[in-house]
Parts: sequence; structure tokens; C-alpha cells
Amino acid sequence: MGALALKAIKEEEIKQPPLLNKPWRELKFTEEVRTELIEEIKKYTAKTGVVEQPRILLTGQIKAGKSSFFNSVNSVFKGFPIFQATACEKESSMSKYCRTYAVYDSKGGKTLPFTFCDIMGLEPYNDKGILVKDIINVIRGYIPG
Repeated sequence: MGALALKAIKEEEIKQPPLLNKPWRELKFTEEVRTELIEEIKKYTAKTGVVEQPRILLTGQIKAGKSSFFNSVNSVFKGFPIFQATACEKESSMSKYCRTYAVYDSKGGKTLPFTFCDIMGLEPYNDKGILVKDIINVIRGYIPG
């Protein structure tokens, strides 16, 4: 198959109809809404007294964006881009250990009422990534973060 035919096939693949005829919800994301959401996150409290500071476990396959998600949340609260958790496009997991990250509010320097736990990604067909039993151990608190 020639280069022109391949180019035509690729252009045909790109031209796909929209998934929905109209948006499934209207979003009005203003600076006021952003500020309200940030304040709501800062004031979060656990529904039970047993949990002092909840940990949010970031888990998923390799290259899913676990570390990037943490960096994005961190950047919102710092007020500028920050890349504390190492993230990149690799064929294997960039995170090698269970790391716990606190997010600090740049305006007051206080930590948010929760932390993020970043772990290795799940890798298909091999045991180089984190195993399901290890994820269970992280959830149960057996693996320090």
C-alpha cells in the first residue's frame, strides 16, 4: 500500500462523528466556582473520627497519569506549576516505591486534610509492576508510605 493510500486511511480514521449530539451537562467554571471548590477541599473532614488524615491511593496501569495527577493538584494549591512526583512517558513504571505526598496550601502553608499515596503502575503480562496483593497491603496500611 502506498504512502498516499495510508494517508487517506489515517484521515478517514480521524473523521469520526461526535459522541453526543449535545453536551451531557453544562459547565460554568468561573473563578468564583474555582475558589469555592478549593475552599471546600481545604475544609474537608473525614466522616469518622477513626481516620485522622485520609490517604488517597493513586493506582492504575503504567502511563495512566497517577504522578501527573498529583502534580496537577499540587500545582493548583501552590499557585504555580510544580513537579514534585516524577512522571514521564516510559514503558515501565516510573514510581518504584510507595510514596506519600502532602499538598500544601501556598497561601497559608498548611497541609490539606489528606495525603496522596503514589505507587508503581500495574503492568500487564509480567510481574515488574505492583501486584494486586501489594495494593491490598498498601490499603491495609502494612506498607509504610
